[in-house]
Amino acid sequence: MIVWWRMERKHKDRPSGDFDTASSQKEISRLEAAVLRMTVQSVKDDVAPHLEVKTAEDLKSLIDERNRLAHRFLRERVTPEGQFEPGTRDELAALARRFLTSLRSVMNTIESFESYDGPIPEHWPAVADRITERVFSGRTIPRDPRQQ
Repeated sequence: MIVWWRMERKHKDRPSGDFDTASSQKEISRLEAAVLRMTVQSVKDDVAPHLEVKTAEDLKSLIDERNRLAHRFLRERVTPEGQFEPGTRDELAALARRFLTSLRSVMNTIESFESYDGPIPEHWPAVADRITERVFSGRTIPRDPRQQ
């Protein structure tokens, strides 16, 4: 999700700032589309320099494991009798630990970035709360800011 707004609002009486202008909405849509068109490899290449060395090195194998889990893992591990081979659960648990370790490292990296310390428009915390609540409850975020 990309959230973008202008600190210097052209229309001071708008409760949502200028991110509801047609040009701002067009820019948000353009950025979202660009992010969705990125390949996994290009995302990996873009984020790797910002990660801890070990995490960056593990990205390729984790991407490969993710693809295996999504497309082949269960078929590879099932026996002709319809049971899973011994060790399947242990392998899944080991993979989960690898993914969680990588996630913790990524979160540590994100937390190490400097926090924004500039002015925040008065309406922004309420908008951010509504958007966050919608995302975590699985609802879409309306394009019309008056519905956010």
